[in-house]
Amino acid sequence: MLCQKVNQGFFSIFFLTIIKFYLTKYLIIFLICSLVSKWEFEAKCLQKSIIHTMLKGKLGVFLSIFPMIIKFY
Repeated sequence: MLCQKVNQGFFSIFFLTIIKFYLTKYLIIFLICSLVSKWEFEAKCLQKSIIHTMLKGKLGVFLSIFPMIIKFY
């Protein structure tokens, strides 16, 4: 019983760390693109492509795993 609780705690911390890392990475890229781009139109295009990539990739994986994390509690 105790072992199971420790395992669940470890996995939830592990997933949260991964999620925080990826969200921070994309946020930094998003901010850099916003600041570096001289033209507003170009910045919007970059932001859209980053958001699109993020939604397709890592966030999609997170959203599929998230319900499983909630089920443990």
